[in-house]
Amino acid sequence: MNQRFSLVGAASYVWAISMIAGGCSTDTQVPSNGQTVSHTSNEAGLEPNSLPNLAHMTDSVRAQIDRRYSALLTAIENPQTTRSELSDLYGAMGNVLMAAQFIDAPEAFYLNAQTLSPSDGRWPYYLGQLYVTQGEFIKAEAAFRRALSFRPEDVPTLVSLGEAYLAQGQPEMAEPLFAQALSREPGSVWSLMGLGRAALARRDYTQAVGHLEEALQVDPDAAGIHYPLAMAYRSLGE
Repeated sequence: MNQRFSLVGAASYVWAISMIAGGCSTDTQVPSNGQTVSHTSNEAGLEPNSLPNLAHMTDSVRAQIDRRYSALLTAIENPQTTRSELSDLYGAMGNVLMAAQFIDAPEAFYLNAQTLSPSDGRWPYYLGQLYVTQGEFIKAEAAFRRALSFRPEDVPTLVSLGEAYLAQGQPEMAEPLFAQALSREPGSVWSLMGLGRAALARRDYTQAVGHLEEALQVDPDAAGIHYPLAMAYRSLGE
């Protein structure tokens, strides 16, 4: 994973790992209409999907992945499964594969979850996190922008989109997003770090030091603060 995205990416993996134990949350933005659909891999624009090679996984992780996939296949064959339910199962499958640190395999499952519930902001958000792990920052930006259209005040999405802009060398696009995130969640270490790194990229070293020192006060143990802070101080001749 790209170092720039270590904090946001770590949060994504923590969330995804929790899905293995607890199942997928269902905070869908738009209520299900209860519509059922015949679920085949080539219908309704769904992507073909299959499990990756699990030979290197531990027995417990392999068993959990197999259980998730069996549940998905059962739901696909059941004509009473709603689109919303199937979307959650596809998304949960993507989560468990992402938690197992597969880089490519989760994409088809997330895309199908998004196709089946196109107004649910979860799936473009996790697609964005997946694209980050792949170094596909333009695709990550598009995914986060889609997620933000459904959850315009969501702090993790604001920060993630800001990070995607920073990765593309666009601090002027990233800065307002971090500022908005900070206004929504005062004291957010991620937002402060983003503002500090955006200022550093703009060569506003004094402002960078201010934001990063504030982030350090909020969380002295947060990873990723010390290096840009040292760079900002060095640029100021300190």
